[in-house]
Amino acid sequence: MKNIVLFDTSVGSLNQGDNIIMKSIRENMKDILDRNFVITMPTHTPCFYPFQEKNENKRFSFTVNSDYKFICGTNMINYNMKEKWPNWNTYVWNCKEYANSILLGVGSTGIGADGEVSVHTKKALEKILSREYIHSTRDEKTKMTLEKLGYKALNTGCPTTW
Repeated sequence: MKNIVLFDTSVGSLNQGDNIIMKSIRENMKDILDRNFVITMPTHTPCFYPFQEKNENKRFSFTVNSDYKFICGTNMINYNMKEKWPNWNTYVWNCKEYANSILLGVGSTGIGADGEVSVHTKKALEKILSREYIHSTRDEKTKMTLEKLGYKALNTGCPTTW
């Protein structure tokens, strides 16, 4: 049995679409999720606070050391992920729990046609995204942006259409 973390966009979200995304992901990954131990963590709100990383927090340790981590749905990648109201509440200094994550139907916002992102976003993604697996994007622009940054990606569309 593997340990899996689903970073869930519906937790703390006012967007009903995030619930539809998560329902679709759970249905389409049923074979994998049903055979393993899965916990859900939020993306729109912080997963952990700094004091929880310092102590022997079992949830933090489980999340950091999970076999697979999937970041689910919605337009999570922003040109500057250091913005005031991000879709994804993570920054360079608080992304340890996301390390080696795999994107599932994730899109982007605020990124121009050239696929450029800020230095801050680039550094955050380096700490977060797996270089071993292929990331699933919801659009071609996000796919091209990830590839430009050196990641493997496939445009699978939005999970709501799966």
